[in-house]
Amino acid sequence: MDLKDILEENENNNDLKNNPNVKVHKKPIQLKDIERRSRNSMQKKTTELSETDINKMIDAEKDKKYNQIWTRLDNGSKLNRLLLYSEKCKEEYELSDNEHKKLQKLLISAVNKNKFSKISEINYDKDNGNITEIKVLQFNEDTRTFNLKFQENKSKPKSGSKSNIERLLKQ
Repeated sequence: MDLKDILEENENNNDLKNNPNVKVHKKPIQLKDIERRSRNSMQKKTTELSETDINKMIDAEKDKKYNQIWTRLDNGSKLNRLLLYSEKCKEEYELSDNEHKKLQKLLISAVNKNKFSKISEINYDKDNGNITEIKVLQFNEDTRTFNLKFQENKSKPKSGSKSNIERLLKQ
């Protein structure tokens, strides 16, 4: 196709628009809005973010991840926070590497068994994203080991409803 042909086609199309016998329909307002929005979104997507901007956004998202209550954290986040707490215990109790690994295994197995599912078992500071205390974790100075002491439910077995015969026999 030649440039002259293209120009002639455009002139023919313009003639059709100016012809009073040909009806030219306008685009509906909704279609115009859709086209305008798509153009705007394309312009926004074409603006490139610098690497530092992307890193800032990632860091902000990381900070938000741990700023929730303990029960809202996923297991991976709980493990992360518990391992940080184990580092804190290592310094506080002057644990050897072997003792520290045992503590980590204990905490990991407890999370995998959903033992730390209650807020009453762990004091978690959601503002800083750190565990301040694990209430059920106890350290034995003599054996230099950690244990988890959970409260057992010592509820009485419920007695079923008594039949009329049992009530009569009791009298």
